[in-house]
Amino acid sequence: MEINKKYPLVKLGGTVIISAASLIVSYLLSSRIMLRLVPAVSGFACPVGGFLYMWFTLTCLFLLGCKTGITPEQSGLIPVKISVLWIISAVVIPAVVFAGLTSSVNISFNSNFYNIMYTVFFAGMGTAAAEEGVYRGMMKTAVERRWGKPAAYIIPALVQAALFIILQKPGFVYSCTAVCFFLAQGMLLSLIVDKTGSIWNAAAVHAVWNILFAGTLIRIPAQNTKVLLWSTAAFATAAVLTAVYNPAEKK
Repeated sequence: MEINKKYPLVKLGGTVIISAASLIVSYLLSSRIMLRLVPAVSGFACPVGGFLYMWFTLTCLFLLGCKTGITPEQSGLIPVKISVLWIISAVVIPAVVFAGLTSSVNISFNSNFYNIMYTVFFAGMGTAAAEEGVYRGMMKTAVERRWGKPAAYIIPALVQAALFIILQKPGFVYSCTAVCFFLAQGMLLSLIVDKTGSIWNAAAVHAVWNILFAGTLIRIPAQNTKVLLWSTAAFATAAVLTAVYNPAEKK
């Protein structure tokens, strides 16, 4: 990305704050609508909620881009493209984590219809698309214009970690581990965006991870530091492998 003039600090701060706020507001609004629909249509409300979460957030980002000079193409919101390579990566990373945890952590499954629909469509697809649009789309682009690529990989991940800690209120040790996790995950997802020119491959990796680890389909002990350490190691390793991977062209 060639920028002749540094991105104004005030505009950068506004972009970070407003994009993060749009994510929170979109989550609250879409989840409220989804829960209102649940008594009528049960789990079928979850695809609606997931779509609205993504749509509300990305609409806010499009409007924000009009004010900040960041186009959808520059932030990777368009074009929408997904490569088989990253779908395979999306499956391999959690598989490695599960392989390392099966003997030491109690993992169970919840096959309730509502939990399946909620996990796949809201916690998985909708959340991943919305968060990648914010963190690796708008926020990463704005930070990179001001301070360059290294900061663009780190700062959005730190914002994501901060929001997680504020909302989840974990203990000190788990909070520190969570920061390391989000940095490792953010590094991988940022590399994917840079190598493909689109947030959507990163969103696919993020979605599969959320479906397996962040929803209600698979029960994993809450705030388990061992789970987070294994996850951090898997994402960090994947980030290193992705960094040395040089495709002949963006796919």
